[in-house]
Amino acid sequence: MFLAAITTLSTTANPLNHTGDSSTENPAHTSPSSTMETGLLQARPDYTGDILGARVERITVDETSHIQIIEISVPIDPDRVDQINVISDSGELIRQDRTAQILHDYENNNVGIKIYVPEQKNWVFKLKLIDQADSHPR
Repeated sequence: MFLAAITTLSTTANPLNHTGDSSTENPAHTSPSSTMETGLLQARPDYTGDILGARVERITVDETSHIQIIEISVPIDPDRVDQINVISDSGELIRQDRTAQILHDYENNNVGIKIYVPEQKNWVFKLKLIDQADSHPR
């Protein structure tokens, strides 16, 4: 169950993307990011992947917009996820119809994720979990 604060993040914005104006760029102010991947997940409830223990908890479909809302839990440190990319089984970035939500469950050391993708039957995907090191207070 997702009982944590919700952090809404853009899946396409890159906070380290600079404007190209060398007078305002300072490489010392950019922190490296780290990524993890869930491995392939089947879009069906109760499916647990073999990498990171990611589990598809629930799938609902908005009948009006035909948007599939997939809720996934990942048993990892909530501080290690700041951004989500959804990747197809062929390695392509899947465009989401709405910004992903990340639910940080510190009590259970778990991350809940809601993704919003076009309705598809029997598809396979993986999540790229991105940790922007500079977004955490030290």
